[in-house]
Amino acid sequence: MGGRAALAIALLAIGLTGSSTSAADTGPRTTYGTPSTRCTVTDPRLDSISGMAATRGALYVVNDTAPVTVWQLDDRCRAVRQTILTLPAAHDPRATLRASGEKAVDLEDVGVAADGALWLADTGGNTSSRTVASLYRWVPGRTLDSARAGTPVTRDNPIPLVNAVRRYDLRYPDGPQDVEAVLPTLTGRLVLVSKARDGVAAVYETSVPLEPVSTLRRVGTLDLRPLLPGRALSVTGGAVSPDGVRFALRTPGVALEWDAPDGDAARALSNGVPRRVTLPKAPQGEAITYTDDGSELLTGGEQLPAAIGRVSITRTPGPASASGPVFPPAVLGGAGASALLIVGLGVLAWRRRPTAPGPEPVATEERELVTAR
Repeated sequence: MGGRAALAIALLAIGLTGSSTSAADTGPRTTYGTPSTRCTVTDPRLDSISGMAATRGALYVVNDTAPVTVWQLDDRCRAVRQTILTLPAAHDPRATLRASGEKAVDLEDVGVAADGALWLADTGGNTSSRTVASLYRWVPGRTLDSARAGTPVTRDNPIPLVNAVRRYDLRYPDGPQDVEAVLPTLTGRLVLVSKARDGVAAVYETSVPLEPVSTLRRVGTLDLRPLLPGRALSVTGGAVSPDGVRFALRTPGVALEWDAPDGDAARALSNGVPRRVTLPKAPQGEAITYTDDGSELLTGGEQLPAAIGRVSITRTPGPASASGPVFPPAVLGGAGASALLIVGLGVLAWRRRPTAPGPEPVATEERELVTAR
């Protein structure tokens, strides 16, 4: 057996026994609860939930089909608000087309930025990969149409509410891709991770400031095969913790959570040590988000009835590994083994670059729904 092969097996054995002495063991001990169900979505309009985001006390979900619509759910998984986004025109005409020439609208994820903005990832390419994808930035909020203020709200007579959407068209530097995970980071950059049906995902990062049209930078390759042997190896969603210093990527049945003390998810993917999280079972599971306080991971899937799953997270001070297996550093292509750099957590975690003004926003319409009692 060659020296490199022996070293690789030794590293994997260390990771699987949870005795790794990497930087992940110097922080708080993380344990995950037993997967359970929070509530179940039965609304026929929400039969293909592909993205989910919790922010400021609200839970939002999106389907993966047109029109681009954000739904707010209550604590019983009932739709209480529907926002149909009026999208700005494409800055790059190729953003509206698949490689086959068909019109592309395939929402695959929703990320929450530190300022509460939602980033909707129109990046999917299940039937035909795309050379240009789009991100839509939208801040949940309401401005009543004064002409309708005071009018009783019913399903047949909703009050129009005004908000704005900004669009960013992103070109892949290496040909068509199918991406289902977006991570808004404290660095001001967004990290995109491809679906990786073969277990090897491409990792991309946006520029700062983000321009209306830009080319993504490929920062490496994430190999899931040594991390999840025998598991489905498609990356179907991502989420960043409310404080920005942890993030998760999910597959159909399992999530991997990384620490990113400086908010740099791309660096953590290269040098970090992920923890495995068993997720609630769901057919075609794609959506994942942290709760507002970071105490739970919530999940969802694309078929009805769609159970919104939950996994509790407990973090206690002291050096220890997670309750699930801890793995050696995930490999970004060409990167050697290295330790995660722990730096001024309290300061750097919240030091982020200013957000660029970006393209002109386009107003959208929101409809508040009355839920049947």
